[in-house]
Amino acid sequence: MKIALIAPSPVPFVIGGAENLWTGWIAALNEQPGVEADLIKLPSPERDFWEIVDSYRQWARLDLRHFDRVISTKYPAWMVAHPDHHVFLQHKLRGLYDTWPAQHSTTVACDSAPVRALMDVLQRAGTERAALDEL
Repeated sequence: MKIALIAPSPVPFVIGGAENLWTGWIAALNEQPGVEADLIKLPSPERDFWEIVDSYRQWARLDLRHFDRVISTKYPAWMVAHPDHHVFLQHKLRGLYDTWPAQHSTTVACDSAPVRALMDVLQRAGTERAALDEL
């Protein structure tokens, strides 16, 4: 079985608990007979709200159909569409509730045109990933 463990790569890069989990998990998976596992990471900056939105879009567009199974653990990697996608939840958008840099505003002006456009797309789209292309 070919397994992709998918994860965001923090910008700037640091190694923390999540990164240690992924490294150990890949090693353990690859020790199993008949398993080939790879860690796939994409840079996922969180310097502002729109970078987070863009990271969600990039993950939603990633095609991993050449793997039998996909495992994600952390936002925004769980946006990947795959018929055998398993989520092992670590953080639910921690970049907004825990590690948001103090120098950034904690509010997004809801009356701004970009935010209104985002809200319109989200309300129309429901669960359709193709709507991310509108952003």
